[in-house]
Amino acid sequence: MFDSFYHFLAKIGYGHPIHPTQVHMPIGLVVGALVFVLIAAVFRREKLEFTVRHCIILALIWAFPTILLGVMDWQYFYGGALLFPIKVKLVTAP
Repeated sequence: MFDSFYHFLAKIGYGHPIHPTQVHMPIGLVVGALVFVLIAAVFRREKLEFTVRHCIILALIWAFPTILLGVMDWQYFYGGALLFPIKVKLVTAP
């Protein structure tokens, strides 16, 4: 189903799963939002609350392609098999 996409990536020299590289973006944005909200609360910087909101919105936007790429990687590299690590990820994922 996703073979053409992964064959294209292999042609340009990338043969690894994509999801692990993309997962850092929403995680980093949520951690950044936490840091900014703490700074805003401690130093009473109300304008940083807009930065927190922007970080959370970007994290939510980026989460959808990250989830899609995770499903694509699972289908392509594991054939959609419900292996134990996949079951753990499905249960523990937010």
